[in-house]
This record gives sequence, C-alpha cells and structure tokens, in this order.
Amino acid sequence: MRLFKVVTFFLGAGLLIWIVRKIGLNELFSSFQTLGWRLIVPIILIFPCYLFYTWSWQLFLKRFEHHSIPFGALLKIKIAGEASNTLTPLNFIGGDPIRIWMLSKNFPKAISGASVVVDRTIQSMAIISMIFLGNLAALFKMDLSSGAKKILATTASFLILFIAFLIFHQTRGLSEKIFRLGQRLGLKTFSEEHLHKIQELDRHVIEFYRRDRRLFFFCYLIHLAGRFVGMTELIVLGYFLDVPIGLWGALFFSAVIPVTNLIGAIVPGTFGVLEGVVSSLFLALHWNPADAIVLQIARRVRALFWILLGSLFILLSKEKNPRP
Repeated sequence: MRLFKVVTFFLGAGLLIWIVRKIGLNELFSSFQTLGWRLIVPIILIFPCYLFYTWSWQLFLKRFEHHSIPFGALLKIKIAGEASNTLTPLNFIGGDPIRIWMLSKNFPKAISGASVVVDRTIQSMAIISMIFLGNLAALFKMDLSSGAKKILATTASFLILFIAFLIFHQTRGLSEKIFRLGQRLGLKTFSEEHLHKIQELDRHVIEFYRRDRRLFFFCYLIHLAGRFVGMTELIVLGYFLDVPIGLWGALFFSAVIPVTNLIGAIVPGTFGVLEGVVSSLFLALHWNPADAIVLQIARRVRALFWILLGSLFILLSKEKNPRP
C-alpha cells in the first residue's frame, strides 16, 4: 500500500510538472506576483467551516446527557480527522477511525462510532448538494462543452443515488451487515467479541434517523452553510488574481473539486490531478490557466497548514493515550 501511494504521488507530480511546462514558468511567476502575500488568506477563510462542521457534530453528541466534550476539544478532533483524510488515498477511511479513537476518551466507542458515521453521512449529503447546485450553474451560467456538463450531471446523479442507498441501509443496521461480511471472509478483526459494540453503534444511528429527523435536517443545513462559507475562498482568490470567478463560478468549481477528488482518489491529495482539471477548465472558460495553478497552490498551502495542525493534535493525543 505504501509503495502504491509513492508511485501514484510521483505520477501526480509528473503530471503537474508537465502542466507547468505547458503553461510556461513566466506566466506562472506573473500570477504568483499578482497574488503575492495573499497566498495565505485561505488559511483564515476556511476556519469558519471547521466551526460549522464541529457544531453539527456536537449537536449529535449532546443527545447523550451522561457524556460531554468541550467544543474546543471536539474542534481539535475534527481538524485531526480531516488532516488524516487528506493524507490517505482512501480519504475518510483513514481519518474517521482517528476521530473515533480520539473521541472515545469522552464517549463510549459505540456512541463515538455512531456520531462519526452520521457526521460523515451528513457531510456527504452537503457535498452532493453543492455538486448538484454546481451542475445547475454549469448548465445555465457557464460556457462549457456539453461533454463536461454530461460528466457533472452523471456524477451528481450517481452520488444522489449512493447517498439514498447509504441512508436506507444505515437505518437497517449497515455496520452489522459489514461486520458479518468480514466474519464470512475470515478477517480476524471481525471477532464475535466486538459484535455487541457494532450492534450498539447501529442502534444509535437508527434512533437518530428515526427519532431526531428535525435535528438531522438542521445538522445538514449547518454543513451546507459551511460549504457556502468555504466557497468564499474561490471568490476571494479569483478577485485577487483578477479572474471573474464570481458566485456562479465558485459554485461550479465547488462541484468540480469534490468530483475530481472522488475520481482521482488513488493519488494522495489528488496532487497534480486537481491542478490539471482546474487549469483545463480555466482554459475552456477563456481564463489564464496559470492563475488556476496559483489558485490551487494557495489552496494547498491552506491545506498544508491545517494538515500540520491536525497532525500535531494527533501526536499530542497519542502521548496522553499511547494505545489507539
């Protein structure tokens, strides 16, 4: 697995080098000069998004009166989980176990696992909603080829069906079904002694979906609000680079970026892949593709800052509890 990550990373790096050579270093340097010190602005702009996402997560956990966690501590766990997600080709499969482990110091593991399952599902719903809205922007407000519009529409339709399928099975004990499958495959991790914890996890998830539907919808709106706040990053960077991204363009790229992350997930952080897609779309929209590379570099600087901070939180947590 480690060798695979290294190979895919270098493939992405090679793609990025090819794109830079195609655009030209002079064009790229000129765009860098235009952005200047404002390269670090996205670091600040993304912080309110973490506050929204943590608030939504906390609302689920507040239902359990005998356990609690301060908002600041939960925020650290959220940042740590997202840092692990970014560094893992399988995305949330890497970060969510970290969140469960860190949260289990304050909550039983069944509640920790259930909260992360629900939080990830709601987050996925918000992302899919942004992809759907981005499709509408592409269809009616953006000058794109019919092929690009069809790819977005197909992806959005698939994701909507997937999230409906996921929620349907979560209300019918999805975790236990996966556990039973692991047992049939003979995986040692799926031993009978862990089964009651999985069943308890499913019970918490099912109760939330069936008894707290208003809270579920409210948490979804909080996540969606966080996505809209995060969208300002693209608008502000576009303004600094003198690129007319605007509201519709930001909405469109808020759809393109998660779709690209999904398709190019085999490359850690979709390094090189995301730069290639965004610069190609800039070119299709008659914008300077060098600005797309600089925009993505600014977003990666922001991601690097939060990855380092999240990794620090994980290390500090391991020092307090060395047995994850």
